[in-house]
Amino acid sequence: MINGSLLLWKGRLRFKQYIPSKRSRFGVKFYVLCDCRTGFILDFLVYTGSSTPVVTDKALGVSESIVMKLLEKYLHKGHNLYMNNWYSSPALFELLHQNQKGACGTVKANRRGLPNFQPITLEQNNQVFFHTDILLALKWKDKRDVHMLSTIHRPEMITIEKTKRGIHQRVVKRISVEDYNENMGPADKSDMQISFSESVRKSLKWYKKLFFHILDIALFNAYVVDKLKTMETIRLFEFQLKVIRALVEEFDVQRSTRQGRPSVETPVRMTARHFPSKVESSADGRRRCFVCSHTICGPKHEKKTSYECKEYNVGLCVAPCFETYHTLKYF
Repeated sequence: MINGSLLLWKGRLRFKQYIPSKRSRFGVKFYVLCDCRTGFILDFLVYTGSSTPVVTDKALGVSESIVMKLLEKYLHKGHNLYMNNWYSSPALFELLHQNQKGACGTVKANRRGLPNFQPITLEQNNQVFFHTDILLALKWKDKRDVHMLSTIHRPEMITIEKTKRGIHQRVVKRISVEDYNENMGPADKSDMQISFSESVRKSLKWYKKLFFHILDIALFNAYVVDKLKTMETIRLFEFQLKVIRALVEEFDVQRSTRQGRPSVETPVRMTARHFPSKVESSADGRRRCFVCSHTICGPKHEKKTSYECKEYNVGLCVAPCFETYHTLKYF
């Protein structure tokens, strides 16, 4: 599925876009390719005006060339692609079919190559269609006219679970329309989930905000993969906290350059794996036990020990002080 996304930016920027239908109406525009089932973002392209890295094909327009750029690595794979009316055109759908890729999407009524539907007036829930051997062009009357293109559907109708308000009658829709509605949701859903717990910070530099947004995309993709592998249903912000804790425990190593009590607030002291080792830093091979001399839960003792924790540079009795220091926040 291909859709557009907008990163909020109200500062001065040459390629800033205005899209009134988006929640953030001003900003940096993304073209996003994502998986319909999971919402995993496969690829994206940042719109930078005339310098956008897209080679425009003479037979195609700018929007169709963007689609082919995003699909470079996924042609001849047999996938089905869904897109909105800004990208869809008969020429693009025929080219995708030649590359073993099905396509379905809404289309503008005046798109070049589309059959002339204008003289035809329809009553609600009726349709008219034209087709070739590979392409179906459909006009359907809902609350307003809907134009569809597809290389993977027939002009058939389906009854869905939804009922009409007041009369409890099942709603009848076209297969292509229902399939399009079902598969175009994940792109907007991924944008919504990212916006709830985004890591972007206020900045006067647009590229800094762009960097943090790309970081959010990477974290969202990791969240999707984690859900698929663990089969756990957790929210995105909970997964972000798990990642933060794992990074802190892995890399936040306290290396003190002076003697003294290290901070008891660090979570690593009580979660990382530390082992006792022989004292080598003193002449007599002994050091004062940190727990015995700093305890607040009992009488203090100036006890000497032959063992230490090299990671935190403190002397500790093997039992029970070593275990106490690494498992209790206050001792």
